[in-house]
Amino acid sequence: MKTAWWLLVVLLAFMAGWFGRGRVPVAETAPAAARAAVPAANAARDTSRKRWGEKLREQEEPKALLAEIPAKDRGASVEAWLGSYGLGGLDGATVTKFWNLLDVWVAEDSEAAWQWASGLSDAGMRELAMTGIAGSLADSDPQRAFDCLVAHGEFHHGIRDGRLMNLMKGLSQEALKKDPLALVELWEKVPKAGESVDSYAGVSLELDPATDFRTLLDAMRSKLGKDTDRPLFPNGVMKAWTKTDPEAARGYLIEKIAAKENFDDEWSEMGSVLAKAKGQAAADQWTLEMLRELPEGDRGAFFEGSGWMNSPGRIFDLMHAGATEAESAQWIAETVQVSADHEGSAWKIGNILGELPIEKRIEHLKSLRGPKALELIGPVVERWNLTESQVAEIKQAVASP
Repeated sequence: MKTAWWLLVVLLAFMAGWFGRGRVPVAETAPAAARAAVPAANAARDTSRKRWGEKLREQEEPKALLAEIPAKDRGASVEAWLGSYGLGGLDGATVTKFWNLLDVWVAEDSEAAWQWASGLSDAGMRELAMTGIAGSLADSDPQRAFDCLVAHGEFHHGIRDGRLMNLMKGLSQEALKKDPLALVELWEKVPKAGESVDSYAGVSLELDPATDFRTLLDAMRSKLGKDTDRPLFPNGVMKAWTKTDPEAARGYLIEKIAAKENFDDEWSEMGSVLAKAKGQAAADQWTLEMLRELPEGDRGAFFEGSGWMNSPGRIFDLMHAGATEAESAQWIAETVQVSADHEGSAWKIGNILGELPIEKRIEHLKSLRGPKALELIGPVVERWNLTESQVAEIKQAVASP
């Protein structure tokens, strides 16, 4: 009995060991083999995509090559091609080649191209791809092209694709058929320009003479801001108003001057119409007469609001075109005072006074008043090589009642 019992124990132990060994290889070795196979497959696919990317770069006209790339590898291959140039390495010819390639891809499968572009992790590459697809769709599907154009939160580069300008012009004209506010709502959806944007393009609007120009301009000013807030922006409203009803446009401008607002975009358009219609000399005389009609203080508001303080040579050219010496001195005094009150810009004040002899600069600074003006004296004169006593004299004059 003891022997039989012992044999039974040995047999059970043997069977337990056998079944245990039978399960261990399945549990341990099969997943290991699977894990080894996945990196190998991924590595092969990555290598293949890299090779496709190299071929895309080598081909001057890669559209035919695109059809050879497997659908599942197409996006990654294009990304490998673009990424091979490095940061800031895409020249104009490469961008054009990329647009041509996208034209083919979008024609074959716009949804796949869209999904790839919108999922790119690099913001600059995503913007390039999305705006490229928008250009490809601009003629065939304008609304979808617009949706693609505005799908990201901020532009990092300027818009140089003429198809997108035509797209926005067409959509703008459609919006204007409804009412001026529809146009503004359209442009509000266009993302703003980031700090790296270095070029801007105006989309000239075609406006009916019956357009409510005042309502349209007010809405654009309040909702869209300055032209350079976006790499693409609508323009031509003030130009059309000046051609249609110059007196009404002039009255609108005078209102903005009185309110001490910036109106450089509007003045740029109005000035171009005047110069083209009258000639530059006659346009200068028109401007001088308008300045003479403005109340005291508003002449400075004109130069400040028009943006001319950034280019003071234009101010002095205008004054040399017909202003008296007394007028010139008065208008410069008003301009630096408005600048001190409005923006407190030492750079702008120094910029315009820098055109004058040193004794005239000191005279104008002494005429300034107000707490902001007193704070600006130091930064304005720091490059003028004035003595300490001269600076003290200027500050004492500014601080006086």
